[in-house]
Amino acid sequence: MSQHTGSVSAVADAYMKASNAHDVTKLGDQISENVVYWEPVLPSPITGRKAVEEHLRESWKSFPDANLKLVNRIVSGDWVAEEVVWSATHKGPIKAAGQTIPPTGKQANGRAIAVLKVEHGKITRLNWYYDNLPMLSGRVIRPANSALHPAAGRGAFPLKARRVPRPRRVSASVRPHVGRGPWSLTILRRFLSSMEVSK
Repeated sequence: MSQHTGSVSAVADAYMKASNAHDVTKLGDQISENVVYWEPVLPSPITGRKAVEEHLRESWKSFPDANLKLVNRIVSGDWVAEEVVWSATHKGPIKAAGQTIPPTGKQANGRAIAVLKVEHGKITRLNWYYDNLPMLSGRVIRPANSALHPAAGRGAFPLKARRVPRPRRVSASVRPHVGRGPWSLTILRRFLSSMEVSK
């Protein structure tokens, strides 16, 4: 059932305010008991208010000054799409990939998209989309012992070597339209620079 745009936005505002205050209680008031939550660091969506609260508690231990700033919002019926700027400092350990990554004190910031659904005054679905490549590549976080994962280089997680197939020949009729000019590199640079990282 669709709701008034103002009430849906008010729930989204309350959630972001509670998130920036790291107030789990008030944040929990904005999400349903059976909420489904996902973000790129999760292997699969997590379900339930308690599970989401615990996930955010652990995230805030690693980034205790994490902050969200709303840039743009689109509301359509029960759904909300938000463009936000995220910033935080890696001040606490991160447990991932079977290891504990010590804090580096480095600051990261970047843009993210949140897509959420509000039903009966509660968030029932929340998906986050963002690029965490700069962070995981070692520019913000690094493994506790990189020697244990030589394939990872300076990155935070080990990379499994794999055989790369040889490229197929491109016919003459197609070749002029493939790989011509710097446009592909420009798109790649824009993608990788979507999250700016500073010391």
